Amino acid sequence: MYATIWALVPPLVAIVLALITKEVYSSLFVGILVGGILHANFSPAGTLDAIISDGLISAVADTAGIFIFLVELGILVALIKFIKHIRSRSCSLHRRKNTVVNCFINHTTFFSN
Repeated sequence: MYATIWALVPPLVAIVLALITKEVYSSLFVGILVGGILHANFSPAGTLDAIISDGLISAVADTAGIFIFLVELGILVALIKFIKHIRSRSCSLHRRKNTVVNCFINHTTFFSN
């Protein structure tokens, strides 16, 4: 399949699907799936092996440290947002116990965005 007309099929499938459905990620996934099927000569097990071993692992192998760092950073940001949400809810639910100054101190001492 290398350097033949069949090499143009997966990108064309992805582009046409993206233009028709307006769903870019699913269209790219279908394009990758079509490329894996053509690469493995229509073998389901070979398709899965080609997509994971030849595609995903080789693409992520060089930048695995950056990838792991970005995942951890995303988890930390989500955790901080969740904690800020809980603190803001506690200030609005218990207005008799918390003063405006106490709510301000709670929000500024943890993290300020």
